[in-house]
Amino acid sequence: MKTRFLSYFNQPYPFNSEPKKYLKVVVIFGVFVAGFLYTFKPFGISSAQGNHDLWISLSFGAVTFLSLLILLVLFQSFPKVFNDDKWTLGKELFFSALNFFFVGNANFLFMKYGCYRVDGYIDYGGMMFATFAVGFFPYTFLLLISHLRNLKLNMSRAEGLTSELRHAERSEAIPQELKVILEGQNDKEEVKINPKDIILISSSGNYIEVYFIKNLALERKVLRGSLSKIEESLLEFDFFFRCPRTHLVNLERVEEVKGNSQGYRLAFGQDIHDIPVARTKNHEFRELISSLAS
Repeated sequence: MKTRFLSYFNQPYPFNSEPKKYLKVVVIFGVFVAGFLYTFKPFGISSAQGNHDLWISLSFGAVTFLSLLILLVLFQSFPKVFNDDKWTLGKELFFSALNFFFVGNANFLFMKYGCYRVDGYIDYGGMMFATFAVGFFPYTFLLLISHLRNLKLNMSRAEGLTSELRHAERSEAIPQELKVILEGQNDKEEVKINPKDIILISSSGNYIEVYFIKNLALERKVLRGSLSKIEESLLEFDFFFRCPRTHLVNLERVEEVKGNSQGYRLAFGQDIHDIPVARTKNHEFRELISSLAS
């Protein structure tokens, strides 16, 4: 039971890594808080004189906005921690709770020390309860619904893409004696190979790793160089696809397309770990598969 529970929350989940999109979410939350407080007037806001209820509501909304904006800067400062490749449903829930905790603390301090005083002052525990009741728990419900919807959709699409790949025409027109030369930056550092035998090419820093089939066995060659330069030498072959920026894959060597909440992962077998397709390239990936299958 515990293993299944942990496995569920270890599922991939899309991380909102684009500052513009996160900023949009921050603005929505700030407006929501201001609108909610102005409409329902809790915490004694209803007793405010004149139009102070509006200014108090807008102030709480501004505090929420600034609090989440600070967290945005924090996320951008640690890209190795906050990135799409390693993001999971559990991490999303944890850091969402952290967001609301931070917002609750900021609003409590504003209510206690801010320039507006209200009769319905609540203690720290009450503020945390209100923040999580109104914000975190509804957000968690919507997050889980979104996760299940995306998971179901992408798994269904992945099954169809796998079927298309299996029925796609292979590159028999490429003669076996044709060789391409993948050159590294060091002297005499190269791989001479038929493009059909390449499985994938990955990059890490100033080095690339070429995974290919030779004599029916998987081999790996490390070269010093850039993936972009290698990609240029393979442009004439339409079955190569740059899925994330660190991997160039041979779609004809894909054994299965797997779907998850983030999008798709490509399975190659041969003791090679699954390669994710960048979310920004999901549409391009589907279009390329369709063109290969047509």
